[in-house]
Amino acid sequence: MIKEGTTTGPVAGSISAADLISCAARQVEDAAATLWPGEPFLVHCQVPTITGHVQRVQVGQRHLYAKLSILGVSLVSLLRGLYGPLEHVAREQRLYAARPDNLPRREADQLAFLAELGRPRVCELAGVHGAVLFTASADGPSMADVLAAAPERTADLLGEVMQELDGLRRMDRRRLPGVIEQRGIAATFARKFGGPDGDAYVRSIGEHRCPPEQRRAVVALLRASIGVLLRRRPPASPAVLVYGDLKPEHVLYPDSGQLLLLDPGLRTAWHGEDFARLVSRTLLQAVTEMDLAALGRVYSGVAVLVDQHARPMPQAQRWIRNLTALWLMDTINIMSSYLTAPPDLQLARRGAAVARQPLLVATVVHRAATALDRHHAVSVWESALARTLQAVMAA
Repeated sequence: MIKEGTTTGPVAGSISAADLISCAARQVEDAAATLWPGEPFLVHCQVPTITGHVQRVQVGQRHLYAKLSILGVSLVSLLRGLYGPLEHVAREQRLYAARPDNLPRREADQLAFLAELGRPRVCELAGVHGAVLFTASADGPSMADVLAAAPERTADLLGEVMQELDGLRRMDRRRLPGVIEQRGIAATFARKFGGPDGDAYVRSIGEHRCPPEQRRAVVALLRASIGVLLRRRPPASPAVLVYGDLKPEHVLYPDSGQLLLLDPGLRTAWHGEDFARLVSRTLLQAVTEMDLAALGRVYSGVAVLVDQHARPMPQAQRWIRNLTALWLMDTINIMSSYLTAPPDLQLARRGAAVARQPLLVATVVHRAATALDRHHAVSVWESALARTLQAVMAA
């Protein structure tokens, strides 16, 4: 049996996205039939993602999201053949689905835990069976939508989310029902780039999604940035409970008013990790999807919020350096996943935007990493932001 989150080593051949999706869809339908026997089941659409298999479905009169985890690993890794042919994956998946600690069951426990707390407010758990998690559909625009329409609200929007998580960060960590370590920024970065297969993975970036000359430039920039970041020790303390998968697409504003969060990945981590991921994904959206004026407003808002967070801290300079490092690690993590995805896997809007402009994103990351490597802590953040803006203006 495969341990969750590990590979079986290089395997010749890959799996087609159509075959994997078909296999996944059957598992979702079987899970729905077990949880709600006799209820009509309808698939509305598949939601593009590189992690698990996600569908919008209807069971009876209930509109739900169904999320299937296959072996607890990304679709990209499965499609690249790292876990063997589809027949082998299907056999291992039956064992994985029976595990009481598989990823969907841990996420279900966390949703129930957060629902009992009441804040942060999270999507409603509808049911879990095997490796399939069902949650109630939630209406309302996402933070990504609001940022696109009103980039001048960046500081307020990000600040509101971080305030919503204040109670979680102060909570006794022993109350946590089960951690989801797969979503840690530094751990993911070390797993991808720090091991013996790290360089081979870097060389595979853009193989199916970039022209050869562009790909060589992207890989060179990323390799240099990765070298800077691997030399840094990831921050470990002070450690608190973090939400774990915090990004603009996972923050919704329903009609009821109180914001709602999706996809928890609760675990213990450095106290700035949630903020670092939110900053990373916000800046990535701004760089790849906004015009220069809107990008400037987003950057200004992020800079204001970083200053507000850092100013009262006794070790503000160290905090800023750690925040910058995690921002860049997270951006490289998600960018590399998009650019190693096989061409037959549909990317979500965010991923497609990054895949269209890989050289721009790699340049932004490299300039910020250079600032982290060379500048004194007091000027790291300002220099990193200035260098990334220069990269966008020159593109």
